[in-house]
Amino acid sequence: MTTVVVIGAGPRGTTVLERLVAHAHTMPPPSAPVQVHLVDPFPPGPGRVWRTDQSAELLMNTVLEEQTVFPDESVAVRPRQTGPTMAQWARGVLAGEIPATDEARADLRVLPSPGFPPRRLYGHYLAWAFERIVKDAPAWMTVTVHRAEALEVLDAPDTRAEHPLAGTTPGAGPDSAAGQVQDQLVRLDDGTDLLADHVVLCLGHLPARPAQNRQDLAAYAGRGGLAYQPPALPAEVDLDRMAPPGTEVIVRGFGLNFFDLMALATTGRGGRFTRAADGELVYRPSGREPVFWVTSRRGVPYRAKPVIDGRPVPQATLRWTTVGRFRDLAARLRRDQEAGWGAPAGGPAAPPAEAKELGGTLGFNRDVWPHVLADARLAYYGTLARVRPQAFEGDPESFLNGIVPERHASFPELEARFVPDPADRLDFDALISPLKDRRFGSPEELEAWMRGFLERDIAAARAGADSPLKMVQVSLTAARLVVKELVADGLIEETSFADELRGWFEDFVAGLCDGPPVERIEQALALHRAGLLRFAGPAAVTGDVGTATPAFALRRLLADAEPVRTTHLIEAASPANRVMLAEDRLLRSMLDAGRVRARESQLANGRLYRASGLEVAGPAHRTVNAAGEVHPGRYVLGLQLSAVQWGLAIAAQPGTNAPSLRDADAIARAVLGLLPG
Repeated sequence: MTTVVVIGAGPRGTTVLERLVAHAHTMPPPSAPVQVHLVDPFPPGPGRVWRTDQSAELLMNTVLEEQTVFPDESVAVRPRQTGPTMAQWARGVLAGEIPATDEARADLRVLPSPGFPPRRLYGHYLAWAFERIVKDAPAWMTVTVHRAEALEVLDAPDTRAEHPLAGTTPGAGPDSAAGQVQDQLVRLDDGTDLLADHVVLCLGHLPARPAQNRQDLAAYAGRGGLAYQPPALPAEVDLDRMAPPGTEVIVRGFGLNFFDLMALATTGRGGRFTRAADGELVYRPSGREPVFWVTSRRGVPYRAKPVIDGRPVPQATLRWTTVGRFRDLAARLRRDQEAGWGAPAGGPAAPPAEAKELGGTLGFNRDVWPHVLADARLAYYGTLARVRPQAFEGDPESFLNGIVPERHASFPELEARFVPDPADRLDFDALISPLKDRRFGSPEELEAWMRGFLERDIAAARAGADSPLKMVQVSLTAARLVVKELVADGLIEETSFADELRGWFEDFVAGLCDGPPVERIEQALALHRAGLLRFAGPAAVTGDVGTATPAFALRRLLADAEPVRTTHLIEAASPANRVMLAEDRLLRSMLDAGRVRARESQLANGRLYRASGLEVAGPAHRTVNAAGEVHPGRYVLGLQLSAVQWGLAIAAQPGTNAPSLRDADAIARAVLGLLPG
């Protein structure tokens, strides 16, 4: 008998099960049954993040059409098209063709089109998908769910099956060495012990040790009897404690977590948004709201998602940023290096040993960003030429034809010649950091500027395809999926991955592409007008140690003003996705015992790079222990792959050849390839 234990039964664990079942139907029955155990204290399918018992106020950051559990025709796996996307499921539910809970049907009936569904609705889709997959399993495959937490994964002393990877080193191919599979013992917090041939770690979001500044604030709060909330999932924040009615609360972070908390503390407490006669959104308070003082490093929220042709953020057609183009470029650079180890265009020469460590041939800044930038400029200026051709001096088409990656260094000269007014030009610095180098005479002046900023962002989002800036967001959103594919293919140099892609582009593109629905920005502005949301811009937040009464102090950096003193501080952020900071009992025990290790490598520039994720080997992402040995029957899927993949928070999207579905397929094939008979 072969036994598989999947730890984590959320979306990633569900996709592993789906691939196991799908492949099982293509195989002859084995000589002994297969047992699949899924371990998760939260409901299978939704897992922790997408639980169906959370508030309807918490919205997804994507729409129905952007989610799937099942691989469609775009995914390079077989079999595929084994089930519906979330949008297809929703249509089936509304038509009465697919069973669903009353809550799911009610959420679908009131969902605007276009609209961002409640997170719990995605949870209902995942729960339905999980049940369908389990029912579809062949008779020789049993599926058992354990609503428990996995505490340890141990290597049992006996061995049962031959496997070619045991004892090999990272990067070794599947046929490179002979060895044995060791049995693994998975211990659960309910006292259950599971003996397994294969263990798949789909751990998802984990608690993490906060940064030192946050630890200091927590300690100060504990000494002074203040209320401090470290980074956490919004659905798990105790707002009754952290944001009592009428209390002023400092909130650090202006991204999606902030908007979740904002909704829970307002409409989640009985407040209502209505439209005035002039169309302005007005908040009708319940009287139970706190007053939020929001601050962040940039001081502004992530940009609102545009609505275009009735759909938020549709797929863009990119001229330059394509996977095929970059694969061809990588192959050409590799041939040039192998021929004489000359320098790639714009980059230093690299000796063979060094190049082998890099794991790829493309530098992000050197080879990829010029293409991404050219497509973003085409999106911006192509839209500007259509909606306001008078902004150009001369023929806009001639200008657009000059936007090519190879000329990105000389582009400012071309831009100045064709677009004489600097206010009409695409300024990425101003787009991502609009408060940079600004100073205000008073807090009121700062908040007035913020109101104007939000009003302009709302207008641009509503303009959709007629907004040059929003079309840049659409272009970058599509380009990010291409970059994600390049990383998954191992085409990006590790130095570039660490210092460029993770170093600046990740934060840059998140600020532009990971924003909330435009309705959330409108709501924030309405709450500000109601006196329930105050904009502090970038600010320093400390414990006010110089006063007799303990308090947190917010000091605005761009305007002279007295500090804001409060007794409540919320970090509107999720725990850091860094395995060495993880406070999850399972992962911590495996790291401490050396059964897995975080990836460390010497970069081409000489720097020791400590990656955020686990070290893994091969397409099935087998774990590597502290001695550098690949475990033949232990695999990783999801957020803990951040050492070798990028954009892991992006779920599987239909029509994109989703890497997460291909990874799940590789793991399932590795597991089933060991089946006897």
